Amino acid sequence: MADELQKESFESTMSDEELIDQIDAWEDESRSVYSVLLDIWRQNWEYYIGNQTGLWKIRGKQSRAIENRIFMAVETMIPIATSRLPDIEVRPGDEDELSQMQADNLQDIQGYQMERVGIQGLSEQFLRYMLLYRYGVFKPIWDKEIDDVGVIVRNPKRIRIPKFGASVDDLAYVLEDLEMSYGQILTQFGKKKADEVLKEQPKTAEFIDPKQINVNDNKVRNATYSITEVWTNDFVAWRIGSIILDKKPNPFYNSEDKSKNYFDKPKKPYIIKSLFTTEESLIGDTDYVQQMISIQDNINIRKRQIEDVSSKVANPMLLIDSDTMSEEQVSGITNEAGFILYGKDAADGNKIRFEQPGQLPNYVFLDLEGSRSAFDNIWGIHSTTRGEREGKETLGGRQLLKAADLGRIDLVARQLERALDELGGWWTQMMKMFYTEERSFSILGEDGRRFIQGFKGDQIGKNVKLRIVAGSTLPKDEITQRQEAIELWQNKAIGVKTLYQRLKMPNIDQAIEDYVATQSGAIFQQGQKGQPQQPMQQPMQPQV
Repeated sequence: MADELQKESFESTMSDEELIDQIDAWEDESRSVYSVLLDIWRQNWEYYIGNQTGLWKIRGKQSRAIENRIFMAVETMIPIATSRLPDIEVRPGDEDELSQMQADNLQDIQGYQMERVGIQGLSEQFLRYMLLYRYGVFKPIWDKEIDDVGVIVRNPKRIRIPKFGASVDDLAYVLEDLEMSYGQILTQFGKKKADEVLKEQPKTAEFIDPKQINVNDNKVRNATYSITEVWTNDFVAWRIGSIILDKKPNPFYNSEDKSKNYFDKPKKPYIIKSLFTTEESLIGDTDYVQQMISIQDNINIRKRQIEDVSSKVANPMLLIDSDTMSEEQVSGITNEAGFILYGKDAADGNKIRFEQPGQLPNYVFLDLEGSRSAFDNIWGIHSTTRGEREGKETLGGRQLLKAADLGRIDLVARQLERALDELGGWWTQMMKMFYTEERSFSILGEDGRRFIQGFKGDQIGKNVKLRIVAGSTLPKDEITQRQEAIELWQNKAIGVKTLYQRLKMPNIDQAIEDYVATQSGAIFQQGQKGQPQQPMQQPMQPQV
């Protein structure tokens, strides 16, 4: 029991030797998880790029056809799930007017930061990793260069975690493999530690795929060192070989003055999301690609069979009787269109004929279509969602099928929204800690530009609730939204400003001024000086 407690201890009071022993134990433990994932990662990547169904084994003139529906499905799902910036809601902890104003400011600043870091592009990479490598990883950071919040998408191959733990907070540890040059080590850890590192042999991180490293023979690449960054909820350390570069308490939590925190307790700065989890593990038990490989193979095999037979049917075997012409004459015959056969009895159908090969049975084509349909049904990406049209389809049928696909894509989008929700919490924590001086923000919204001045971290209330609106990253039917807005306006259920916002009109403030001037009749008085204008009896409806 004492040994087990010692195994899980990890704190600043431990010596460097003890820390290294603990990290070694965790690395050994994590290998049991990643020894399985390494082969899955490799296979999923090969199928994504189109190296499928024994393509490397095909020789000669046999068909090398690939119908890469895995790539098609991945790159169809990602743009849909990230089509819009997330909608953020911040609810104040108290009901007074000041708390509401501060919550509104935090909400606008969070939206500004999401747009500033390019969260849509980062989310695309996050989901691509999640679909191909089973989990996606965001790492919230405090960007020292700009002195503001930030976020990085980490390759899952660089992140190692234990098998058990349903959330990042529950994990005993997180190990991250970093590649750093000598100059980077010098900047971050100081000259003394950097000089110690010179004694270590430069190497590449263990779990980095060499294919992911770009090598240019004409460019000398600086030597890099493999460094392990180790996190628990309370502590962080950096290790290379037998050297502990640095160790300290969690820098993103103020343990001395807990009122400076948004979080109730310290956390590891990682956001990890996965699909299809069934056990007490953060990593799913399967993924879309693994489920589709056998079906993808069947599609490719059938496509190759059809292409091989089609090439033979288009260029059938020519049979020539030896009495008709010499072997030398036969050798000059080509398979070009319109070639001429000349010789004795050349016109005799019994002397010269084309041998028609057998036709493929119809079940081959039916099996191909069945595999395509099964693929689309399991993944939830049909022709309507891909923007294709197949056969006779009704508008209602296409809409129903597309709605069903969006329901499946929503599973992926929800994981992204949960990740962004956690990211918003991390940024709130960092703002509360590090926004020690007043900051100003110029934020461009749908209703014009808004200025926020004098914002500080202590304005963030303890009981503030931040969340990402469910489904906000998915595409919305613009036509339906516009029709609903017009109906609400006609029924006097919304005001003109809300109407213009939902119609996404540019220069809303100017449009409202124009509408007010039109209703008051002032616009008609221009050019008619001296002539009194009677006020309008009925308010005019805005043109929509």
